[in-house]
Amino acid sequence: MLSAVAALTALGLSKGLVTTPVFFVKPAATKCISELERSRIESVVRTYQERLGDVPPAQNAPYLVYPAAGVLGEDQFVSDYVDVAPSEDFNQDWDCTRMAAEGHRGIDFAIRSFADMEGGVPVFAPLPGTVVESDDGYFDRTYKQNDVPANYVILHHGGTHYTLYWHLKRGSVKVKAGETVAAGQEIARVGSSGDCNWPSLHFESWSDAGTQFAYEPHTGSCNPGTSGWADQQPIVRSTKLLDMWINESRYDQTYPPFEAARRGTFVKAGLTVRVYATLLNITTSSKYRLRFLRPNGTVGFDSNLQSLGGSATFATVAHQQFVSLSSPGTWTVEYSVNGEILASSPLRVVNSFSTQLNRPPAGVQATILPMPSPEGPLCVRVAGQQIAADPDHDLIRYHYVWKQNGKVVRDTWSAARTDMIPVGSFRPNKDVSLSITPNDGLIEGPTTTIHSLLQGKAP
Repeated sequence: MLSAVAALTALGLSKGLVTTPVFFVKPAATKCISELERSRIESVVRTYQERLGDVPPAQNAPYLVYPAAGVLGEDQFVSDYVDVAPSEDFNQDWDCTRMAAEGHRGIDFAIRSFADMEGGVPVFAPLPGTVVESDDGYFDRTYKQNDVPANYVILHHGGTHYTLYWHLKRGSVKVKAGETVAAGQEIARVGSSGDCNWPSLHFESWSDAGTQFAYEPHTGSCNPGTSGWADQQPIVRSTKLLDMWINESRYDQTYPPFEAARRGTFVKAGLTVRVYATLLNITTSSKYRLRFLRPNGTVGFDSNLQSLGGSATFATVAHQQFVSLSSPGTWTVEYSVNGEILASSPLRVVNSFSTQLNRPPAGVQATILPMPSPEGPLCVRVAGQQIAADPDHDLIRYHYVWKQNGKVVRDTWSAARTDMIPVGSFRPNKDVSLSITPNDGLIEGPTTTIHSLLQGKAP
């Protein structure tokens, strides 16, 4: 799980000066799977493999898609890869850096928040396969190390090739032992069950069951060979802003896992506001700049360059600031790190709260992506940032409705910025349409509909 570590700094208030930021950093890495659970599931796979009889060794086909919905570096990230040097006295990922917990056997696809988990983030089968075993019903809001079981799915992809999906959301597992699944089929949703400290999918690739239970499908200088992905994604190393929101209440001492309130409208006044930024890849030398721009574009507040004061792979940082919001209209909150503007977010100032507080999210722009393989599923990606998706900084869920020739082939709600329909659910030379409607939990935004005319042979 998440391996970022940073100090919690006391929060003070200094009128007119930006205060020292507070880091809400998730706990250090957990084992993900207890030794007892690992022994049990490995035994399940060995027994399954024995029932199959003699099969050729795995010729592991490349994964057609990444298993967790979302866009790396935007609404999800990898917190740990497989430790490709488990017998050494150091941890190492496939790209020769330290993005792998000691002895870690899987890839952890983490999402931004428990709120995103509640909104739903699909888990997809990256290859066709058969369900070996699944389990559901375990508590899924854990954020402390423990040895309790998780909700999970095990898939067999032929030969001696298996995959494991761990920490799934309670009540989300859609498949049972013996069922077959298609590439791109939703099998569950990302959760925080079992030995976990943050919502994430722990994904393991297994080859030659009984002798080599886990391998790293990514390839690089420290894990040479052919990539196990049809479209391998690089490690996200630059500083990214995954989310930003504003309120005027004290920060929540129980965080994590609960989020502070979100506000997009303030009454004209001089008041203390708090800006929360969820960031990837900050270091002790990272510097931020926070500016409040009036409706006419002039600067109402400028922190100038300030140290973030810590180092973390992933953290939510709270900034407390007294600002004179004296001009009604739409202000802009601008957040920069190391000289790069990562967000320009609206903040509405009104004369009184008689003005409607909640406003609908903006319509989306989206693209149906070219398939990385002719045998692959059909995927869509929503463009832009979460920060720009709603004028009140609310978290957005998307209603995806896929159709071919007017017939619905998938209808789902999701907090993720990608979705897909599986192989076998669409045909070439026929129009595929997708309608996407954003919702902030109270109000729907405008629906966007896009079309794609598929070419080629049926999968």
